[in-house]
Formats: sequence, C-alpha cells, structure tokens
Amino acid sequence: MTDFRITFSKKGPLVFISHLDLSHTFVRAFNRAGIPLRYSSGFNPHPKLVFALPLSVGMAGENEMCDVGLVKDMDAEEFYNKISAVMPPHLVIKSVEPVGAKFRNVKDAEYIFTIRSVSGVCEQIKAFLSSDDITVTKKSKSGEKQINIKPQIYSFHAAEISGDTQLVIKADSAPDSYLNPEYAVRALQNAGIIPQDADITCTRTRINLS
Repeated sequence: MTDFRITFSKKGPLVFISHLDLSHTFVRAFNRAGIPLRYSSGFNPHPKLVFALPLSVGMAGENEMCDVGLVKDMDAEEFYNKISAVMPPHLVIKSVEPVGAKFRNVKDAEYIFTIRSVSGVCEQIKAFLSSDDITVTKKSKSGEKQINIKPQIYSFHAAEISGDTQLVIKADSAPDSYLNPEYAVRALQNAGIIPQDADITCTRTRINLS
C-alpha cells in the first residue's frame, strides 16, 4: 500500500464548487485514471482521501494539499502522470510526494485578497488591523457571539497595485482555533474602510504545518 500527498491548485470556475464536490471530483478522477483507492472498512466505506484545510466557496487555492491512500504500491511519478492526465481544467496537480506531517498539525495559512478598483486605503487598513481589538460577530450552532480576532491574525500587509488594493493575511488555521480570514475583511467593511459592495477576490496561497 502507498500513501501520497498531492499539492494542487484550484482556480477559475471551480472556486464555486463546495468542498464535498471537490472531494467527489478527485474520486472520479482517480477512477478514470484506474488508480486503486484504499477504502475504510465498515457499513459505509469511504476512500482514504483527506484534505488539509477545506476552502471556502468562492476562494481560490494556490497550494492546496490532500493525502490519498492506495491499495497497492505505485511510483510517485506514475501516479502524478496518471492523475494529471484526467483532472478537469482549473484543477492542476503541482506535485506528488510521500505523506509528511499530519494535517492535524496545520498551524496557519496565508491569503491574498484583491479589492478591485479601491485605492488610497492602505494606511487605514494597516491602522485598523494593528489595533489590539478587532471584534466581530461570529455565528455558530449555539447562536451569535462577539469575539476579538486580533490574536488569530499573525501578520498582514496592504499595498496598492494598479488601482487595486491587495491585502495579504496570515491567519491561525489550527483545528481548535481556525480563523476564516474573511472575518477580517468584513470588519474592514463594517468600519467603512472598504466599501460594502467592493469586488473582492481571495486566493489561499499557502498552508503551513507545524
């Protein structure tokens, strides 16, 4: 048996498919490529396919990761060639390697927000995100609560590029303290720094494991 870690990018129209649909897309691709997936045991077996950190719908990913288990040994290059040949457009396999640190060791992730046709706000963004208190309203099954997300924002940088504003954020992504970085952008919108109707796109550029 062999376990591989796949690094891939997800862009274009595929940013609008759910995490479940992404998982199904991978399984169908493995089947088309004739790759023998390893399945769990029990009454409802499922393929040994684990993603490092699900992407929010609408968010692109530059270096996403998933681990897959096979029922027989296979060379990494053979696996890469087979799976790359059957992946749909906008879903690109970048590398295939042996499995490393477990995904439960996800530490943080890096994101780039592009705020189109908005300029002259970088200093305001920096001042706001430098505050010790960035309180947002988070919804959960138990209801709404106010939370300060500042401790979960590890670093940030804002720059103006060709009339757009680019905001880079590194945020906590540990399993028990994950922060969706979109909360930081919503806080900037609620503060009136970024327009509520701004055209904003986001790409997760990196997932870091401890």
